[in-house]
Amino acid sequence: AVAPPATTAVVVGANGTVIASSAGAVDLLGDLGGGTQSQQAGVDALQDLLATTGAAAAQTSAATRVMDIMDLLGDSLDPAPVAAPTPVAVAPQQAAPPPAEAQGPGTAAAGPAIPPAVIYTNATGLAIRFSFHKPPGQPQVTQITAMYANSGPQPIAEFAVQVAVPKFITLVLEPASGTLLPPSGAGAVAQRMTLTNTMQGIKPLAMRLRIAYTDPSSGQPVVEQTTVESLPAGL
Repeated sequence: AVAPPATTAVVVGANGTVIASSAGAVDLLGDLGGGTQSQQAGVDALQDLLATTGAAAAQTSAATRVMDIMDLLGDSLDPAPVAAPTPVAVAPQQAAPPPAEAQGPGTAAAGPAIPPAVIYTNATGLAIRFSFHKPPGQPQVTQITAMYANSGPQPIAEFAVQVAVPKFITLVLEPASGTLLPPSGAGAVAQRMTLTNTMQGIKPLAMRLRIAYTDPSSGQPVVEQTTVESLPAGL
């Protein structure tokens, strides 16, 4: 005959803590009728422990019921006074300063003033002008606003500019404000870019522009390229 597997009896208190355990409980309980006196004493001790644990669990359960009743009665009792919160003074927030383009003529510039430069024109009437801004405390960074205008008699459609820079320059090019250049300078398209020169003071800024648009006379796509090297000093 196959012997039954050994079982461990575990006594757990009311709070979930293991109080006692006994290995081979099956063998111990199976020999209660004819076991030795020491085995009988162990069983009696185990039964006493179970009785004590049961009494403790009953007391805990009773205490829990009392607390539940007090919680139910708490809704009908007068609540304890609550201290009023202490007011905290909050300093008024200051509005952020307007960008340099929106500042009036009497406002101090954030960086050194650099005159704008027209860096490209063609026979169609297209003209590209750069305006420059140097953030204070960042000599390596140059912010450029490119303005694309059309002085010709017909609009220039599907206009787009791509910019390439040397490896020592980091470029962030934002989307242009439009793709149509109105005729006779009636409007302009703006595009912003930020360049970081990692070799500031050693190598000047340089870039190459790829200009694409539809020819207003023939309706054919046009692609032109120009290298921008003669930028103002101090960039």
